[in-house]
Amino acid sequence: MKKTTTWERTGKQTVIVILLLVFGGVIAWNSYILFAVPEGYFGIWVWNSNAKLTYTNTATCLTKYEESGGSPSDMDGIYWGSLQKEKGKDYEVPIAVDGTRESFDHAMKTLMGNENAEVAGCYYVVIKGGIPVQAFWSNSNELLYYAERYAERFGQGEIEGDFYIGGKLMGRYPEAIIYYPVKSPPEWLQLTFSDRMRTSINYLRENGVYYIIFIAPLLIYLIIESLIKFVKKHKKETPALENI
Repeated sequence: MKKTTTWERTGKQTVIVILLLVFGGVIAWNSYILFAVPEGYFGIWVWNSNAKLTYTNTATCLTKYEESGGSPSDMDGIYWGSLQKEKGKDYEVPIAVDGTRESFDHAMKTLMGNENAEVAGCYYVVIKGGIPVQAFWSNSNELLYYAERYAERFGQGEIEGDFYIGGKLMGRYPEAIIYYPVKSPPEWLQLTFSDRMRTSINYLRENGVYYIIFIAPLLIYLIIESLIKFVKKHKKETPALENI
């Protein structure tokens, strides 16, 4: 009977471990599909709620501006920005909107900002005729990336069609979003190479761990198998020393 070498035993044990890792990866991936997607759909209502809060806070800012003697229609336009509170700035002072974008942004941070960027999120608001007509909110800064291009496209009008922010989840008010993120950009947006690279990098950063779950065990398996074959081949090519 052929004697099993240490390397062969180690190789078999390694194969078993690798298969277990792959099996665990399959379970992890299926768990992600089963549980993360429903959370995403539930998240739509949270995102829409934050968009509604963005809308009502915009109305509050316009009211404060009118109370100070300004005309809300003077603020017609499109506003966007991060709601993350900057370090070293005082956001506890009373809201003082003077018609400038800077004062509006400061007021929005005071009303609904947070020191955590993801929790705070980003906003995009359209003001027309002295009242907010559309408000968007997302915890992804992709909203800011595409905001300027939408502003240039639609001026002070309403957004036409789906609002694309790189396939990220967002909320909208007064017309709520009732579906998962828009995956395909509108034809007029004309994505650049930079846009596509940005989207690809973000996708890999967010989903890379799931690819590693599958790829890493297979790479380890191939490396160990190659090493075992190399050692076995080296032993065959090296003549055994005879006892003298």
